[in-house]
Amino acid sequence: MEAWPPCPYRKEGRCGAEEDRPVTPEVCRACPIPEALAHPRACLYLVPFRLEGQARFACRFTFTWAREPAPTDWRRLCPCVYWFPRAPEEAWIRDLRELQDRYRRVLLGLEPRWKPPAPPKDRPQGRRRWPWSRG
Repeated sequence: MEAWPPCPYRKEGRCGAEEDRPVTPEVCRACPIPEALAHPRACLYLVPFRLEGQARFACRFTFTWAREPAPTDWRRLCPCVYWFPRAPEEAWIRDLRELQDRYRRVLLGLEPRWKPPAPPKDRPQGRRRWPWSRG
């Protein structure tokens, strides 16, 4: 039996970075996600996921405005000045699975990349009231 490389997303031969799809040891060995997570500059903002069999890396901070929102090479995101140390375990990172799913939907064109602006709130008519004014 072939040895599997260490990966925090693989459980019982299924890849959690790609919506729990089955993977083979060859596919798992070729995946750059474990290497990216082991790097000393792996950041809390780094969101690794797989889309249609290809590893992608997004940044929580730059995803909505970056020219390329999810490159295939993690090295393009890691020398960032907005660096926060990654949690020791992937399960400690809040909302990581939801972000992976959202980024997949955005890249597939099923969801907009940024939220539309909120409609303006109706302001009450009349003069403006200051906290120190009477009446």
